[in-house]
Amino acid sequence: MPERFGQAVGLFQEGRYQEALDSFLLFSVDYPQSRFSSAVDLMVAKCYYHLGDLQQAIAALQRFLKEYPSSSYRGNAHFLLGNCSYLFGDEREATLEYLLSLETTEDQRLKRLARSSLLPLLGERLSLEDLNWLREEAKVGRGMVIFFIGKRRFQAGNLYGASQILEEYIKDFPQGPYIREARRLWEEAKEKLKRVVYLGVLTPLSGEYKHWGESLLRGVKLAREETVQGGDWMVQLKVEDTEGDPITAVKGAQDLAQGGCVTILGPLLSSTAVGAASVSQLLGVPLLTPTASQRGLASLGEWIFQGSVGAEQQGRALAGYATRDLGLSKFAVLAPLTPWGKGISGSFIQGIEENGGKVLAQSWYEEGSTDFRDQFRAIRKPLLAVIDSMQIADDTTNLDFYTPQGRLKPPEEWILNLDGLFVSADPQEAAMIAPQVAFYGLHTHILGDGGWDSEEVRRIGGNYAEGAVLVTDFYPQGRRWEGFRSRFAERFGVKPDRVATLSYDMASLVLNALKDGIRDKEKLRRRLLAVSGYQGVGGRITLRANGENSEVVILRIEDGKVVRLK
Repeated sequence: MPERFGQAVGLFQEGRYQEALDSFLLFSVDYPQSRFSSAVDLMVAKCYYHLGDLQQAIAALQRFLKEYPSSSYRGNAHFLLGNCSYLFGDEREATLEYLLSLETTEDQRLKRLARSSLLPLLGERLSLEDLNWLREEAKVGRGMVIFFIGKRRFQAGNLYGASQILEEYIKDFPQGPYIREARRLWEEAKEKLKRVVYLGVLTPLSGEYKHWGESLLRGVKLAREETVQGGDWMVQLKVEDTEGDPITAVKGAQDLAQGGCVTILGPLLSSTAVGAASVSQLLGVPLLTPTASQRGLASLGEWIFQGSVGAEQQGRALAGYATRDLGLSKFAVLAPLTPWGKGISGSFIQGIEENGGKVLAQSWYEEGSTDFRDQFRAIRKPLLAVIDSMQIADDTTNLDFYTPQGRLKPPEEWILNLDGLFVSADPQEAAMIAPQVAFYGLHTHILGDGGWDSEEVRRIGGNYAEGAVLVTDFYPQGRRWEGFRSRFAERFGVKPDRVATLSYDMASLVLNALKDGIRDKEKLRRRLLAVSGYQGVGGRITLRANGENSEVVILRIEDGKVVRLK
């Protein structure tokens, strides 16, 4: 029996793996319960491995570990399983197996092999996300994983996170093999932390809103890079991906707030901002969202700030200008069935009525619509109802109702007068709606929101968009804007959009405070509440007592350009 086993081993050592496999398999059939059984089963797995049949090798190794859980060859089996997983591209599983090999073998040579296989995985190839997964999943080798998480965080510049995890290693593994390096890195991180200020950024970097999320991050990055940082302090960004998901945003806000950030910039969307703002309020960390415009968001607490003026405030501002400055009194409203459309049209109507005006018709459209025939018919209906037919009959020269030949037009072709038509629309929709106002026989002042402030509207809408009066919180103009646009394009290779610009402005508010020596969160909060008339790249910013920006501008389209009225 020993002789046959030795012959099979000899074949293996000579590299004749198929012959060795046949010999070991025949041996196990002839001697199923021999003292060589565990060694034979392991050698079968090794033969499969060297023959390149990794699936068979894995199956044989798993059977071996199940049948011989106390074998002195367990470390060898786990090491081979690690190799198989690595060759299959599963580096997480490979690391788990190498850790088990290191833990279960007494063979110093095998320990060195396992450690040499682990070092490039833990030190470079695996992501920090992978390492955190290993920290939770690995049954052995926890100390080694924790140390490398700390070291990798330190190398990535996450000094706060590095100091926390390295401190855990020092406390839990005082005799660990990496204790001296862990102490050195921990002390270095603590020293550097004395002059590091962390800004948190909460934005979608994956999913449906990735494009705008990246714009937000670019705006913050440029503001940080352009801030002169002294020798005794430096700013680092901590970024969390919300994925556009409210629950993920809450977790991200918590990680940033508890991760040493002096403030959080973001999120992008109102839907993700509510939960994140609640977390910031609870933990006492200022949160500045450049773009979320939901009503009452800043009112969630004294730690929450909104850079984008809400729909309700913009609607009221436009209503006030239309009634008081333009002297209009009778209106109709056309808006999309979106939270923004409902919010701004509702506040516009309320403002009109409070100022003594009257809204005769309100019509809705689905976002992305191109045909607005039914909506304009609905707007015309109450206007037709108040026309005095006797007065029309008395004046056959009125071309609003008669042809040049004096024949009465059908009612659907009558030109109807209306003081003002408020249209909430994005640039594509506004460009299509502008000519349809005249096509459907309305003679009126067009009133709009920020979607009308677009080259697309002025180009496609042409003369039909002339004279339109609109409200917005975004009005980039002058040398400041031109300089920013040039620097942004040079840095990132794309033009800055509204999201990037507002994010740059909100980040600049925080960075200016830091430059003035403010590091304390409460002092920063009070500094932000005192912001009044700050001239940002995208427009002015005044943060009211509730933390919401109150600066809006009224514009008019004149000669293909936008001019400021108020």
